[in-house]
Amino acid sequence: MTAKTISKWLAVLILAGGLRAASPGELSADLLVVGGNESAVACAVQAARLGVKRIVLVNDIEWLGGQFSAEAVGCLDEWTTYQGARTHFPRSGMFLEIVNRIREHNSRTYGKPEPGNAFCGTQTIEPAAAAKIFEELIAPYTTSGTAQIVILRGFEPVKAGCEGSRLARVDFTSTGPKRETVSIQARLTVDASDWGDVIRLSGAKHACGPDLKSRFNEPSAPETVSEAERCEMNPISYCLVLREAGRDATIKPPDDYDPRKYAALDKTPPWVESDMSAGIYAKTGWSVYTHRRLVDRWHNKFPAGTEKTLLNWPVQDYPLMNLPPRVLAVLEADETGTSRKNIVEMTPGQRRIVFEDAKRHALGMLY
Repeated sequence: MTAKTISKWLAVLILAGGLRAASPGELSADLLVVGGNESAVACAVQAARLGVKRIVLVNDIEWLGGQFSAEAVGCLDEWTTYQGARTHFPRSGMFLEIVNRIREHNSRTYGKPEPGNAFCGTQTIEPAAAAKIFEELIAPYTTSGTAQIVILRGFEPVKAGCEGSRLARVDFTSTGPKRETVSIQARLTVDASDWGDVIRLSGAKHACGPDLKSRFNEPSAPETVSEAERCEMNPISYCLVLREAGRDATIKPPDDYDPRKYAALDKTPPWVESDMSAGIYAKTGWSVYTHRRLVDRWHNKFPAGTEKTLLNWPVQDYPLMNLPPRVLAVLEADETGTSRKNIVEMTPGQRRIVFEDAKRHALGMLY
């Protein structure tokens, strides 16, 4: 999943002081970070650097790094306009640290820090390599003698316990077959996940879906929304990494394949011959393939087999309102009324039903 299409949440919920000793199935911490994306890792690492002694980071999947890795936005969107042309914005802080590590990886691997020649950004990185970079960033705080950061992987929040108006505990269940549980108490909790489940479970006030014009008086905001429109969010883009195979590797179409869903591609060049020497967003490089090209081995004269690109095109976008009937049926079978929920209000398991259909849609585009 790509964070381009997901509204990011960052909320801090402070708990009452005083922590009980941890027992089996329980952990105590000074700081609990929920999520494993780039903001979650940055939060945990910076807290460790500032001297926080006991940090627990809980991620629902194995990979760390969010947009850079699991969400597969391998060509960094970081542009701004300077002197009439688009260029990347000034880099600083931990973002600069990550970019420098990316450039070092590319230089070691390809002999160039920017091997992609992509249309929408100068810096590219393959998802698996990015995940390793984030592991290296956090490693000094997880493997030292004091082990400031403890990482739990494959756990989802299922319950938030409050003492008055303060968050006191978060309970997690593993996504594996054993369904292990763990309860974590912390002095401070940061929900840095993509979906804000701890916010929702705690009962804290939150919002999802379109904002009405009456809230912020934005000119383009709607005056009212229907029940279906209340579910509207930025669409999900299920991104695909393509690696040079040296042979015909055409996939089979997904079972619901319908070419009419991808008709916009008929007016889009699939490929252009461009080394992006005119700079990012130059019209000469606009195509599906070169949009987020990760490694351009042709113009860089790299060895055969090193060419890679990432597909992230508007036709892949999977709208989150008016879901297909087959998806609505499965959601209703899981829990009555789920098909009318905003995806933020769904459980992680219910969201996976939507994700699976978004994947089929993306594979249809690839085919």
